[in-house]
Amino acid sequence: MITKELSQDAIDIWGLERQTNMVIEEVGEFLQAWNKIRRGAITNYEYIEEMVDCYIMFSQMRHIYGEEFESILEYKIDRIKNKIDEHKER
Repeated sequence: MITKELSQDAIDIWGLERQTNMVIEEVGEFLQAWNKIRRGAITNYEYIEEMVDCYIMFSQMRHIYGEEFESILEYKIDRIKNKIDEHKER
């Protein structure tokens, strides 16, 4: 689990700008992995490993942006739930 403390430690050691840049780097690696797994050029393990790297970085950013992140997340989740409910009613 990526805790708030772990996220803050990472920011304290490497800095917010570097960690934010790492988000971009990890997303790029995940996109490359997506293309490779579709071609059968990497294993599921390698693909999931890139996904986990993104998860870790996104978790750090979630802690950094705190309440604003949580507010937007809640809004987006409610939107998804509403779309699912609409679909079920059809």
